[in-house]
Amino acid sequence: MIKISPAKFKRTLKVLLQNLPLYFHFCRSIRYLLHAFPRFSWIARLPIPVGLVVELYQNSNLIYLTNGVRCSIAKKIFWYRGIVYPIQDNIALSLFYSLSLSSTVIFDIGSNSGIFSLLAAKANPNSKIIAYDILPEAVHILTDNAIVNGLLSNIDISLVGVGIPNTFFQAPFFNVSSEMPSSLSLNTDVNSRLKVEVPVHSLDELCKPFFNHSVKLLIKIDVEGFEADIFRFGLKSLHELSPAIICEILLICQDLSFVDNILTANFYNKYLITDIGLVYFSIVFPHPVFKDWFFTKDKLDSIFNGFSVFYYY
Repeated sequence: MIKISPAKFKRTLKVLLQNLPLYFHFCRSIRYLLHAFPRFSWIARLPIPVGLVVELYQNSNLIYLTNGVRCSIAKKIFWYRGIVYPIQDNIALSLFYSLSLSSTVIFDIGSNSGIFSLLAAKANPNSKIIAYDILPEAVHILTDNAIVNGLLSNIDISLVGVGIPNTFFQAPFFNVSSEMPSSLSLNTDVNSRLKVEVPVHSLDELCKPFFNHSVKLLIKIDVEGFEADIFRFGLKSLHELSPAIICEILLICQDLSFVDNILTANFYNKYLITDIGLVYFSIVFPHPVFKDWFFTKDKLDSIFNGFSVFYYY
């Protein structure tokens, strides 16, 4: 008797479903149920048709996302009919777009398929945008997305980790799951037939070319719990460049008190990005629902670039 693992059965069923002749029309029809009945959130977990290019409408810009079969971000945007959901994720992306308009250098650390980099390039074609990720597949998909949007010359795409300098990450070259991993971190040990050695650099190393220059730096950080290493080896960057930072803080974040102390020592204000806007807190903490924070040395007005700002101490 031939035994098939649950994972292999799931992948096989997914491939069969995605290639059904009428599956595209089924998906286009059923996603309106998700819009009308939000409680049907299970719909967003269904696979989308093969070869579909997803359209994202963000801040009056149209962005095309490829590889929706592998990219969970593109898949979710398809199911929510071209918008980023939930609301707080949309606010974080809109805030990044707004900040990109006046930024001369933009780092997208943990870029994944590149939605932040693509939107920044749309916002400010004259800025220097550098996307960093430790997964080869993410670099491949971001490259495809940059090409299809005509933005390949606007974004430097680097297979590089950011954290403890002079270290390396053993990244899987081949696909290791039914979708591209979205929670890969520098301590992940992935079983793969072929691994590639990805260098890890410090934030200060990456920022060094911009020291002693008049630049306005914007950084997005999404590194699955390893934020402390970025701040620990980026003290000079925080001091000399005073970047605006949008940073994911998860419950698994290591040395969060260290991150908070570094931000306080460098006179940063801390705002949690929620579904009602930006909420000021005197300390950084992992919220069970809202994961993104905005760190800036500016004290914001009650309305900041169209975003409501609330203060709780």
